[in-house]
Amino acid sequence: DDPLTADISNQKGEPRIAHGDGQSLLVWAEQTTGNARIVGVRVADSGEVLDTPPRVFSQSTGTTNRAAVASDGTNFLVAWQDFRNATSDIYGIRVGPDGESLDANDFPIATGSSEHNLPWLAFGHGRYLATWQDKRENAPRWGISACSIAVDGAVAPTVISVRRTAAADYIHPHAAPGPNGFLFTYGGDNKLAGKLLAANDSSLGAETVYSVVGGVKDYPYAAWSGAEYLVTWRQSSAFRYASRRATEDGSVISSAQEKSYNMDTFRGIASSRDDDWLVIWSKRGFGTKAIFRALYRRGDIQPGQSWDPPQVDIADQRTPDSWGPSVAPISGGYLTAWREGTLGAHRIRGRRSARARRNPAGPRWPFDR
Repeated sequence: DDPLTADISNQKGEPRIAHGDGQSLLVWAEQTTGNARIVGVRVADSGEVLDTPPRVFSQSTGTTNRAAVASDGTNFLVAWQDFRNATSDIYGIRVGPDGESLDANDFPIATGSSEHNLPWLAFGHGRYLATWQDKRENAPRWGISACSIAVDGAVAPTVISVRRTAAADYIHPHAAPGPNGFLFTYGGDNKLAGKLLAANDSSLGAETVYSVVGGVKDYPYAAWSGAEYLVTWRQSSAFRYASRRATEDGSVISSAQEKSYNMDTFRGIASSRDDDWLVIWSKRGFGTKAIFRALYRRGDIQPGQSWDPPQVDIADQRTPDSWGPSVAPISGGYLTAWREGTLGAHRIRGRRSARARRNPAGPRWPFDR
């Protein structure tokens, strides 16, 4: 597929992916006429796009953006930032394996008089977990909140206050399931930190600080490999992508060093399957353009060792720009997607990559053709 020949239209947000039973659901915000809406397509593990045109999931009369998605292995939960009310809220809807909505109406996850932004979804231990940043207790400071959502769509009435103070903002929440619960990670107060939420209740462990180098930290992601977590984040002050390894309870592994991988880094994401991780980030090319760098990591990497195999380019589309990567494990490898284009004229692209291979397998293809 030649990325310059497919039609490019409409403003699109960064895509997010969740893998179910033999297929993935890819969602994003799209501006057509009027307000932006949340849309998506199913993608078979073979790479076949199962929905043309994309399905519409949001029912809001206001603008929607910042899509998120998770799967219980069969069905999916989609969430987004929603402006149907006076301030931004979090709404969601469940989607079946046939792509049809399982709920007659989308439903509120986090609402109220304060702002609720940047939702993230995860599934583990028989439940979904939604997390977001809000200002509900210490306005104007941002804090991190979360709640559980049952597989039938019932939202737990208790909101979990993950991290907030009156002295600093805590932003960009992420949650990753593991054997003992969910590991929250977030930036704030010039550090990258996290807490473990117990698997079967709402109790939070003590905060662990993962970053060592000073400066602003943001856009964290964590992934469980089956033996340990890999926590990744952006060092905003130096535009580097960094990581550290952690145990099943979120504690830093004593031998693990904070590692920086790349200069001129913008946004990244990490995923895992079995005993390896795949880390992908967008790297500045020329001007404001970006390419994607990807690398696999297997097992313990000691100081002085490098990742194996070396970094590879998933996409090198400086014209048009490539931005906002997302990745999820699928059968035999990973599915990566990103936004490509210029302001107001985007398409969503994707690529499958075989596990632990130097070069990605298969061509790029447009999801929103």
